[in-house]
Amino acid sequence: IFKSGSRNYWLFNSEILKNNYGMMEMKELAEQLRKPHGENSKLVTDLMAISNRPLYEFTYKKLDLFPEANILEVGPADGHFVHDLFKIENSVSYTGVDLSEDMIKAADQINSDLVKNEKARFTKGDILELPFDENSFDRIFTVNTLYFWSDPEKGIRVLNRILKPSGKLFIVIRSKESMEKMPFTQYGFTMYSKDELIQLLTENGFSAVSVLLISETAELPSGGKADMISFCAIAEKK
Repeated sequence: IFKSGSRNYWLFNSEILKNNYGMMEMKELAEQLRKPHGENSKLVTDLMAISNRPLYEFTYKKLDLFPEANILEVGPADGHFVHDLFKIENSVSYTGVDLSEDMIKAADQINSDLVKNEKARFTKGDILELPFDENSFDRIFTVNTLYFWSDPEKGIRVLNRILKPSGKLFIVIRSKESMEKMPFTQYGFTMYSKDELIQLLTENGFSAVSVLLISETAELPSGGKADMISFCAIAEKK
């Protein structure tokens, strides 16, 4: 179990969320987390950058990047962490696919040097209809997006199709137990236990599935603490 200290107390408290990120109702916040857009998108992506950092740091260490690897990220939002990927291996080729046109524009700006040098590209797309050929990518990863897929079984099969035979898929989510504590997850989130995540992958074209645990301690406004567990599922094609 990887342990990470954090101050993600806002995840558990609707008043903290409202005070710090505008007077969004929890339903609107949930929609913004699924697809950041409009005037509140910058507030939400700032929030995501704080909460997702330990998950990205963990995932990047496990990707086992190699020179000129072809990488796909599903749901990068504004691409806040893409530069960190190139610090690990500068010769990779990165593609980010996101539902939100606003996020594609923001990612292009934040990563303008990488885009200009054709090291990274960002494109609008849906997990169910990704416009890539079979066996295109060495590594595919996604952080905190699986909850929102309208057809997760089909989405996993799509990723299986475009992943190279020697490639690996990384799906990173917070556990069902942790997510159920958060006030906004009652709106449009599908949550998973470890066993449910493994079943989703093994029934849709993947084998050799391992699930690593990421443990965070969130400090609450009351002075107490809450434990959060996240999963990093690593899967290979059958």
